[in-house]
Amino acid sequence: MGPLALLLLASHVPVHASGPEEWAALHSGRLIAALDRDPAAAITVYEAVTKHLDSDDPLRSDYMFWLGRAWFESGDPDQARAALAQVDSRSGVSPTARALRGRIQLDQNRVESLPTTIEPTTDGTPVVMGWSADTRPLQIIPAAGGGPTTLSWPLATDQLRAGFLAIALDSRAGTLKQVQLEAQSSAVVLAARIIVETFDGQTYAGIPSVLRPGIWTDVTAHSDQLRPRTPGIEPLDPSDVSMVAIEVAPVDPGTVSATGRVLIRSIVWDGAP
Repeated sequence: MGPLALLLLASHVPVHASGPEEWAALHSGRLIAALDRDPAAAITVYEAVTKHLDSDDPLRSDYMFWLGRAWFESGDPDQARAALAQVDSRSGVSPTARALRGRIQLDQNRVESLPTTIEPTTDGTPVVMGWSADTRPLQIIPAAGGGPTTLSWPLATDQLRAGFLAIALDSRAGTLKQVQLEAQSSAVVLAARIIVETFDGQTYAGIPSVLRPGIWTDVTAHSDQLRPRTPGIEPLDPSDVSMVAIEVAPVDPGTVSATGRVLIRSIVWDGAP
């Protein structure tokens, strides 16, 4: 059965539970995208089938992930994010879908020039919450009594071993010299460090700092202090940084907190043109 036959079948036969035809159509769409480099044709296959799949069909999330990926490859990030948002969090493809949504959001909110100071504002922020199991939104806490506005990051330590916030950097932004932020934990003792990723996917990590409840702490990483996370990799080229991440994890792996938060004031990026 060829792609056209599968498409016609999907367009005319009501689907109440995924069966051989739906699995075949999914495989066909992926082949079209991979071999023919034609995401538009793959989108046609996926959308035709999903029109007839029940909302609780276990195969629907697979379709929505591949549909989102095809939309992204076709150059429409908004359609891609809309499709990926329909992936059930219980699905096996959910972690990959969250990662792709995060990458798309990062790409749409790149920092365009250095140096810069990233402050929490109600107008939006380039800070993107990492694609961990905890998907509660970031919150902006307005200044009180003359103090600074604060970014509040929910972090349920009973749901993850480590979480991160990410900020993307445009390739023409300049050379990243240093990242510095002031942060504190609200509930449990956390380890925090700066991690950067280069445009070719290599990652480099800074020295961890300890965040204690109620105590503001500086977390700093100079480009010379960032070390490769993979042995044998060349030292960091600070002009090749594509993303900066703030990673935190419980100091005690057995710590449980469903309501913990990390509070962050301004994030200062020092750089050169």
